[in-house]
Amino acid sequence: MQAYLIMMATRLLQCHELLKETGSLFLHCDPTANAYLRLMLDSIFGKQNFRNEIIWAYSGASNAAKMFPRKHDTILFYAKSEKSKFNIIPMPMTKAAIKLFRHDDGDGRLYKKWKNKDGSVHKTYLDKQPGQKLLSWWSDIPSFMTASASKERSGWVTQKPLALYSRMILASTNAGDVVLDPFCGCATTLVAAENAGRQWIGIDRDECAGEMVIQQLTKLNEGSEDWLRKVIIRADLPQRTDAGKIPHYSKHKTHLYEKQHGKCAGCGFPKESFALEIDHDIPRSKGGTDHISNLQLLCSRCNRRKGTDRLKHLRAKLRSEGLLYEQREER
Repeated sequence: MQAYLIMMATRLLQCHELLKETGSLFLHCDPTANAYLRLMLDSIFGKQNFRNEIIWAYSGASNAAKMFPRKHDTILFYAKSEKSKFNIIPMPMTKAAIKLFRHDDGDGRLYKKWKNKDGSVHKTYLDKQPGQKLLSWWSDIPSFMTASASKERSGWVTQKPLALYSRMILASTNAGDVVLDPFCGCATTLVAAENAGRQWIGIDRDECAGEMVIQQLTKLNEGSEDWLRKVIIRADLPQRTDAGKIPHYSKHKTHLYEKQHGKCAGCGFPKESFALEIDHDIPRSKGGTDHISNLQLLCSRCNRRKGTDRLKHLRAKLRSEGLLYEQREER
């Protein structure tokens, strides 16, 4: 936790410095770190610029026996200053309410009608309904735990629904504004920004993120490559120079075993040292090195199942099947 908070502190300080006076920050977190991050953001942005603790609640089956099922995440919303932009977002109408708008004037606009006492007909158009103001409790956007068949799914472990990011972008920016995601992952923020007519910048240190950005944006544009004008391909990034100086990776097993607390990096089950095998997160065939930062210990079952995938993809599969050690507490 200490290392994570140090990492977040440096990045949040940079985000605050980069933000315009009209800008805002949304930080998604789970119950593990939200209390620490709230204090950190109060210090960086100032308590007076705290706007909301948004609760993203979702449903789904749970086998938790010793606690209430954990079915919500937190989004911390901070403004840079009193000049920050904010657009009121109406609460989405229910399907039952939308069905009342059955008529069509022929231009595609749906409306409902009724007769007044004087016999005149009154029309109310669906696209003119303001709806209730959206509250800080968002329960209308399902997570991928409950929407397993969603076409959005990319296999990225920390992927969130597009609707969630779209809502935050529409609430805090106007057309043409710049959206920055320093942990862009599978590009959900970038796709949401593109859909909303915003400019965007995505940053991620994961080597797979670049490929995922291209994949997701290509899907969005149905194969068009017009968006490539927005992508800066860097060929001048520093390359690792210590690959030939590091010890043979087999000598790292003791250190890795201690680092992983004697557990398989895949399923998380405790294992004896002899039952764990050294594996490359990024395979050497795909440019991965024998540096210890690219190594992990897996049980033979996880190692066979992982193949040439990344560790995060393996853990995503195991989680979807309920095979992670940490999921035992939910049964």
